Amino acid sequence: MENEFFSRYFVDIECAVCGSSKKSRRYDTNILPEQKFLKNVYNYKALGYVARYQIVACDECGHVFSSPVLKKEIIESNYEEPSYVLPENEDRMLAKTMENYYKLVEDKLPRKGSALDIGCHIGLFLSELKKDHFDSVVGFEPSKPEYEISSKMFGNNNIHNSVYRYEVVSGQKFDLISTIHVLDHLFHPNQFLKDVRNNLADDGIFFCVTHDIESTLSKFMKKRFPPIQTNHINFFSIKSLIKLLENNGFEVLAVKKTYNSLSLVGMLERSMLPYSDFFIKLLKAIRMDNIKITLPLGNFSLIARPIQ
Repeated sequence: MENEFFSRYFVDIECAVCGSSKKSRRYDTNILPEQKFLKNVYNYKALGYVARYQIVACDECGHVFSSPVLKKEIIESNYEEPSYVLPENEDRMLAKTMENYYKLVEDKLPRKGSALDIGCHIGLFLSELKKDHFDSVVGFEPSKPEYEISSKMFGNNNIHNSVYRYEVVSGQKFDLISTIHVLDHLFHPNQFLKDVRNNLADDGIFFCVTHDIESTLSKFMKKRFPPIQTNHINFFSIKSLIKLLENNGFEVLAVKKTYNSLSLVGMLERSMLPYSDFFIKLLKAIRMDNIKITLPLGNFSLIARPIQ
């Protein structure tokens, strides 16, 4: 029964960085072979546990990724659900994080003309661009609830309710293309980066933020590292992401550690650790739930431009 379940709904994938099919298991999957999982792929509260795929490392280059994973059409259909429900007042914290992200890339921009944010969520990074007087901004957001928020801010013509599709914006060239916690979700990151390169102006900038599988936090938490869950396929290190970008015609200009602003409650919700619900209730009871903290959470940013 278990083998039938996995062979029907899952597919084995190769290393996105070097293309090798040789890999070694790092962590076992904890997915229970049942229909309940397929209906709650990313809803871990309804599922009753934080699901993860089998995590493997490429024998050739060391890149870490999930395999086997759900088939692409199942993954994309689940993105229609909200990716993360923000705790009360957490949008202000997230806005501060987006402000910090923009400061990382601002001085590398060729001009403040047009920008594309892929996976724009509720539009907070796009808001930073508009505050700095970008002429035009475009976004893609597959989650319906989050799309509705961002489209109210920037208009239905500027925000697309889907995953990034090159054909939708194929006639446009952008001065900045940003992806914040998107690359780790992708089934085919090489094709994605080829499309991004074609959408960039010759001197345009690609800016991304992603989880770092080689971070101190990841090494300490191991399989409990919060990004290790079923909505992530690739787990990049700085080395593996630089190699992936170089393979697709990019020159890397800068790599920097990032910091997140969040409340104590927001930190506990993201951690998904045992007893986090108890501590969240305790913090609310003693009115410490809105205390803001800024700290590194095992992520890094990368800035690159297309090689001419």
